[in-house]
Amino acid sequence: NGLNADNVRVITKDRDDNLWIGTEGGGVCQLINQAIVSYTRSEGLSNAASEVFEDDQGKIWVTQADKIAEIQNGKVVLHKQPEKFLSVEKGIILSRYNGIWIQNTKNFILKVAKPLLNLRSGNDIDISNFFPKGLEDYYLSVYEDEHGILWLAKPDGKIYRADTNAKDKPLSGSFQTNTNFSVIPLITGDGKDGLWLGAVEKLGRLHNGKYSAVKASEGLPEANPRSFFTDSRGWLWIGLRFKGVSVTKEPFAENPSFTNYSFEQDQLSSNAVRSITEDDTGRIYFATDRGLDRFDPNKNHWTHFTTKDGLAGNMIYSVLKDKRGFIWIGTEGGLSRFDPRQEKIPKSTLPIYISRVQIAGENLTLPETGTDSIKPLDLSSASNNLTVEFVAPNFQNQDNVFYQYNLSGIDSDWSKPTKERVVTFARLAAGEYRFSVRAMDNHGITSVKPAVFEFRILPPIWQRWWFIALVILFAVLLIYLVYRNRLKRLLELERVRTRIATDLHDDIGANLTRISLMSEVAKQNTENGSDNLLSSIADIARESVASMNDIVWAISPEHDSLLDLTRRMRQHAEEVFSYSEIDLVFNSAAADLKLSVGRRRDILLIFKEAVNNALKHSECSKVEIDFRSNNSRLFLQISDNGKGFESNMQNSGNGLRSLNRRAAVLGGKIEITSRENVGTNVKFELPLSNTTRI
Repeated sequence: NGLNADNVRVITKDRDDNLWIGTEGGGVCQLINQAIVSYTRSEGLSNAASEVFEDDQGKIWVTQADKIAEIQNGKVVLHKQPEKFLSVEKGIILSRYNGIWIQNTKNFILKVAKPLLNLRSGNDIDISNFFPKGLEDYYLSVYEDEHGILWLAKPDGKIYRADTNAKDKPLSGSFQTNTNFSVIPLITGDGKDGLWLGAVEKLGRLHNGKYSAVKASEGLPEANPRSFFTDSRGWLWIGLRFKGVSVTKEPFAENPSFTNYSFEQDQLSSNAVRSITEDDTGRIYFATDRGLDRFDPNKNHWTHFTTKDGLAGNMIYSVLKDKRGFIWIGTEGGLSRFDPRQEKIPKSTLPIYISRVQIAGENLTLPETGTDSIKPLDLSSASNNLTVEFVAPNFQNQDNVFYQYNLSGIDSDWSKPTKERVVTFARLAAGEYRFSVRAMDNHGITSVKPAVFEFRILPPIWQRWWFIALVILFAVLLIYLVYRNRLKRLLELERVRTRIATDLHDDIGANLTRISLMSEVAKQNTENGSDNLLSSIADIARESVASMNDIVWAISPEHDSLLDLTRRMRQHAEEVFSYSEIDLVFNSAAADLKLSVGRRRDILLIFKEAVNNALKHSECSKVEIDFRSNNSRLFLQISDNGKGFESNMQNSGNGLRSLNRRAAVLGGKIEITSRENVGTNVKFELPLSNTTRI
């Protein structure tokens, strides 16, 4: 009976009362589901169980390719042919596709001489009485409605109405559908004297005495039925050939609406629904190509059964509920009987574990047996791709375990149940997340405690508050520095303009005034001689030109380096002492630095004042000039060997005061030392912290 060995050493139960049997040399066996009993070759069935029917005495009959079998007291009894046509609930009679097969093809087993039809009233009638010419050429589908009226559908599109109580003319007429079914049609009632008919790629109804074709519509994706079933609620279920099953709650309505269930919606195991039935609690069963599916309309819950649950095969041909409440299932591997009342409800819920977490391609260290809780983690912005695997061990059938997950921050509710045990989240945004996963069995019972993984993805550096604060602070500082520098430039430019205006006023203006006055005096004294005045005018004009040249040179951007200043100073010194007998020594070792306009002019004026003083007042024979600089300071020294002057008279002249004033404006230091009959030494020192190296 399926054990791997006969010598049993140990028997035990798991948490769900599944029985585990340890054998000697044969390993471990598990008794999964005692609610399902199967009949296969070992019990006497020769092959697949095509159709299952129950007769008026409650006997179960099974059709096979070349035999018909009866189930008697749990045993299989084979027959060559039945004694009469056997009916099921609502008059659908024994035959493949719910029709009466009359024509003999290769000794077909249902060929009988006197076809008796068993009615719901318990009476048997000879159906050949309705057709005086015989039934040899007919394929019929028969339906007995709620009034005891028989409806007989023929493949040629004609539908006959037979009153079993009438003795003279049992056939009261026929309805022409103008449709050639070409095979035995499906036929069922709508509960209010109407009929639904179907065949391959054909679906129609007889409503208010008129036949009309039914087209595909919303909830009815195709008009291509395999099976009909009217349940205890009066709902009509239409098993479709390729697109699942559709149901209407008002099959008698003028324009009934449908709801479709399919494989694509994770409801059916297969879209081919070959047969439909209902148990005593109102749950609907569907025979599909991949197992038996059960739907509970009250709970909107689906359950799937396969060979792993004990079925004889996964391809289901027909399903039937008998008078005792058993569900009989004809499969490719034999016949199975399912008792819904013996179905085992698990005593405990499925525990759920997170078995693997991969973050940005790297596996997170977890216990080998998995965990139901992971310590919260902080992840970098680059670690925003996660893969989570989970598992819920089930001792009965792992295929009946479904999973639901939720990622707070993204999902508002649990996901649809799925058998997939892995989920991937890609490119998650920065934020806090809580991943939860739970298991669900085929009874809709979920894990009491979900497995949880909390984590936080940190924002990129440029999105963090301190970085944004630093950027704002830096921007404000930069704006302030730019503003301050611009203001400084404007003030500096204003000072340069003021200085230039002052110089023009003081030097050029004064000289021009003197020239004007001397010109007037020279004009008045022309007759008495004005050679001295004219010479003074010429000298003043030359001084004005020199002053103008200095101003133009100072403000020209082409002369903003220390080397240009050195050349200008050397040129001026050579011009001053060229017409005298004074020897000039000019030493320079200045770095290549960039100076502002004001600094160049003030340094040049300090130099010129000192040189002019040496020329006019020192009565020297030699002047030595030393001009040098390094990275931090500038030095200027002018020494002569003249007569000198008393130190207490140092600040009495305007020239010396001008030197001190200009040195103070530059931020430098000037020192003047003089000894009588020895000479004068002028030292000027300027810090270069505010200059720029080229």
